[in-house]
Amino acid sequence: MNTLPKLCCRVVGIHAVCCSAFALWYNVQAVTSALNREANPPEAEYFHLGVYLLTTLAALIAVCIGWGGIELIRLRQRGATIIAFFGIAPLIILSVLGALWLVPHFGKSIAMASGVSMGGLMPVLITLLPLWAWLLSAFAFKTSSTTSTNGA
Repeated sequence: MNTLPKLCCRVVGIHAVCCSAFALWYNVQAVTSALNREANPPEAEYFHLGVYLLTTLAALIAVCIGWGGIELIRLRQRGATIIAFFGIAPLIILSVLGALWLVPHFGKSIAMASGVSMGGLMPVLITLLPLWAWLLSAFAFKTSSTTSTNGA
C-alpha cells in the first residue's frame, strides 16, 4: 500500500477514535447530570428512563465507531465498513425517535432524553464521518490492490 492511502486510513481512524472518545465523555456527563436531578420533570415523567436507555445505545454506537477507527489505524478494510454502518445508525435512530416525539403519553420525555443522550454522536454526523471515511478507505484499499497486482 502506498504512503498516501495509508496516511488517509490512519487519519480517518484517528478521527473516528477521537469522535468516539468525545461521545463517551459526553455520555458520562449526561448520565451524571441526570443522576443529580432529584426527580423527573413533571411534564416528562419518563425522562430518566429515556436518558438511560438512549445513553446506553449511544455509548454502544460510540464504542463500535472507535473499534472501526482502531481497525482503520491498523489498516484493515473492515474498519471502514464498521464506521459506515454504525455512523449511519444514529440517523436511523433519530428518525425513529423523531416519530416517537408525537406520541402523547411519553413524547415529551423521549424528546428531552434524545436531545441529551444522542448529543455525543453529533461530531460523527456533523463531520459526515460515515461518508468520507468509507470513501477514503475504499479509495485507499482500491489503490493498494491495483498497485500490488500491477507491480507484481
